[in-house]
Amino acid sequence: MDFSTYLRDAILSWIKGTAFPSSPVNLYIAWYSSDPGRTGTGGTDITTSVRAAGRLAIASSGWTAIAADGAARKIDNSAGLAMGSAASTISSTHIGIWDASSGGNFIGRAAAPYSFISGTSYTIAIGDLEFILD
Repeated sequence: MDFSTYLRDAILSWIKGTAFPSSPVNLYIAWYSSDPGRTGTGGTDITTSVRAAGRLAIASSGWTAIAADGAARKIDNSAGLAMGSAASTISSTHIGIWDASSGGNFIGRAAAPYSFISGTSYTIAIGDLEFILD
């Protein structure tokens, strides 16, 4: 996961003595047909084509404990994330993580090439979504 400008600035501001933003109750996955960039304003958001309900919520309790990954530290999704049936047949190149179901602050992005078939149900398997800090 490539962390966003928003999150990088929050970390650097915290080091300088500014309060860190409050933890989100949920994070939300959005799908893109091209790279959203570090601000989340690039690319083309195709989320409602992937799933009509919009961004997929992940509760703050839906993550594993912090663990080592070589010299890095990481967390993974601790349960399968049922997306429901694809709203249309479409391909994504990236996912973006947000702190709100619409709008909100962009947290990060990852390349995630995938082709969805209309009417087919999809689930993100346990451990398939990782945040790694190296």
